[in-house]
Formats: sequence, C-alpha cells, structure tokens
Amino acid sequence: MANSLLETCNNWQIRRAELLARNPDIAMTIDQLDSLIERTVRSAIEIAHRVDWDFREAERLAKEVAAAGIKLQIEGEE
Repeated sequence: MANSLLETCNNWQIRRAELLARNPDIAMTIDQLDSLIERTVRSAIEIAHRVDWDFREAERLAKEVAAAGIKLQIEGEE
C-alpha cells in the first residue's frame, strides 16, 4: 500500500505542476485539492494503524482463548 500511495502522490505532484503551468489562476483550487489529499492520506494512515492494532489484539485474544481451552481440556481429563 505504501508504494502505491507514494506513486499516487508523485503522480499528483507531476499533474499539479502541469496544471499550474498551464493555468496559474487555479492555484487556490489546487491548494484546496492539496489539503484534501493531505487529509485523505492522514486518514488512510490512521485507518491502517487501527486495522493493524485490531489484528494484533485479535491474535492476542485468540491465543488467550486457545490457552484457556487447552487448560480446561487438561483439567477435564484429570
């Protein structure tokens, strides 16, 4: 995902420069688009962090449940 995001940002910078070179009067619109892109990227990073944390937390809980199940099974055999 990081490579794709970096490539997309690089492509935007190229298009941005081309647009401004041809139409300098749209600088304010381009600045607003830059701001939108920045917020979007920050949100994507935050979402990716949350998903990563959720998977790590789910793995930790699964291990706890599995360990408790093994313990209960062993106690039931005695």
